[in-house]
Amino acid sequence: MSKLRSLYDIIISNINDFNPELIYFSVGCSLGHYKNIDPNQNQQYPKPIMDKFNNKKKVIILMDASLETPLKLQESESLTLIEEENKFRMLLGDDLLVFAINNYYHFEETPDCVAQFPDDYSFLISLVTHTIQNKKKLIVQNFSGNYIEDPYINLFDFFPHDALFQNVIFDVSNSIAVCFCDFTEHQVHYDHNDNFIQTNFNKLTVLKTVNTRYFIRMYKDMIDKINHIFTRKLRVLRGEVESNRYDTDALTRYIKKINLIYPEISSLELTEENIQKIIIILLQDIFDALEIPPDIITDLSSNGFKQNEVINSLMPLKNLF
Repeated sequence: MSKLRSLYDIIISNINDFNPELIYFSVGCSLGHYKNIDPNQNQQYPKPIMDKFNNKKKVIILMDASLETPLKLQESESLTLIEEENKFRMLLGDDLLVFAINNYYHFEETPDCVAQFPDDYSFLISLVTHTIQNKKKLIVQNFSGNYIEDPYINLFDFFPHDALFQNVIFDVSNSIAVCFCDFTEHQVHYDHNDNFIQTNFNKLTVLKTVNTRYFIRMYKDMIDKINHIFTRKLRVLRGEVESNRYDTDALTRYIKKINLIYPEISSLELTEENIQKIIIILLQDIFDALEIPPDIITDLSSNGFKQNEVINSLMPLKNLF
């Protein structure tokens, strides 16, 4: 057994015994080069997230090859060092258990990555499994600059969709490559049952009532995807333009994501019929969110969603915000 795997096993064993309400796993969170840290921007202890769990047990897992000693976290939280060995530290407070590992962590996105870093992958699966089985909460943040949406989406191949959505969030900022986060600008939303409301995995009609700023971001992104990726793929299938790898990869990833939002998207096939079906579903959500008649959908569909016609029709809608 590798040394890293042994450390992961120690963490999981202690989590089972401690039984926290929240697990916060932060990667790339070294703060040694900062003198003063805004509590709302603290990658090791983000106050807007933690305030929800005041007086409740919390586990914080910090992982970065450059983690400082002592941790910046210790400047604001009263913690006792109870174990230290080489690259591993365990600290305990009144309702807080902290693990710090001076090592890199790899978020696996493909089978090759999983094979290359099996201990990291197994650890993440164990954290998610514990969270779902015990109906707790897990928030994963990555400040090393890599996007972690794909690793999250891959989890839906193994775990119940509702359980993941309700209890596990990867990156509250939903950013492409986040090295910094003001957590006041990316609030975690909960429903009346204290389940997570996923801003990154909800229809526009829902986002409009939950998070206006993110609704606008997703709204514009969806129009861009229709204008420049979906309709371009239709042109490729019709022999009007040449295909490229980006077309296929980007489109497949996006369809896999929105399949989790719109269950009526039942296929990942890149056929004309399926792409047109998906465009209709997305457009319907756009018009429902705007609360305006969707008559234009019928007109565009009857013409086969020609790219220039779609762009001309949707650009005025994009510019509404």
